[in-house]
Amino acid sequence: TLKSESYGGGARVSSDEPRLSDRMSRSVLRGFAPAEFRLARERAGMSRSDLARLSGIKTAETIRRWELGLASPQVDILAGAIRALAIPADEVIITQPDTRSLADWRHLRLLTQPQLASTANMSTSLLQQLESGLGTLTTERAERLADALELEVSEVQRAHERARRRPPGAPA
Repeated sequence: TLKSESYGGGARVSSDEPRLSDRMSRSVLRGFAPAEFRLARERAGMSRSDLARLSGIKTAETIRRWELGLASPQVDILAGAIRALAIPADEVIITQPDTRSLADWRHLRLLTQPQLASTANMSTSLLQQLESGLGTLTTERAERLADALELEVSEVQRAHERARRRPPGAPA
């Protein structure tokens, strides 16, 4: 199991203001492909240091750990690297379309839970419940999530149902 680590989080503006990364959950990003990420960096002709600098990641060590599979990136930090590499997210976050959960779709759109919840006009705790297969996915909620994730409503409903019906102990 990969451990999610807080490498490269946002800088503090003042000692009283928490970082964005302090306010969100840190789960393993399912489907992250370390070898594909390394190949994308190499194809872009970037060193680890170059990518860290261009994407706002604190150190090249973070990228080394991702590429070796020693750490799982956080979606908000990975988003900067993906933008710097100018690649689509699904090049390095690989999941089978018919197995994708709401969290998988959120990761492919490079959104944190608070970002998606805000865009879909719902609380982060409600989104967390829906991603876990808990809570009620009403038609209105499904429509708001579909709009925010640029998906069909039916895919949002299927993704929620996959989370609801997953085997005991399986991650959502």
